[in-house]
Amino acid sequence: MSADSAIDPEVENAESTKPTEQQLYSQGLREIADFYDAHPEVKLPYDGPLSEFRIFGLSKAELALTLRAFGKAEKKYTNDTFEIVKTFPSGRKLYTYNPRNSICEKKVVGTKIVPAEPEKTVVVPAKPEREEEIVVWDCGESLLAITADQE
Repeated sequence: MSADSAIDPEVENAESTKPTEQQLYSQGLREIADFYDAHPEVKLPYDGPLSEFRIFGLSKAELALTLRAFGKAEKKYTNDTFEIVKTFPSGRKLYTYNPRNSICEKKVVGTKIVPAEPEKTVVVPAKPEREEEIVVWDCGESLLAITADQE
């Protein structure tokens, strides 16, 4: 083996210790949490339950692994969707979301007669000619120059 083709142990070690996608995601969540702990004056990014983290489009094998990791979880489904919901002590929720036909097999077990529905016509009213404003936005001085007592 020539010296040129030898693998640098530091480069090989750096590649083997490269963070996984899950580790980078967790790190990002911790960084955001640390930021909000340090800056309670900053408004939260969503004015509702920050409880809905969703995992989309798992294969059956991935869903099985996730379900085992969830432990206790709730199964929810509609005609079109299949969800597993893990609720954490904080109330935060982690959902898996799949089209139902990607996890379950649809089996026709009978038929039913659905009554006819009358045709419906949607009327969209015409809009008369009108005058609209043409605007530009002047945001004044730099936001960074504004102090809390100026609000």
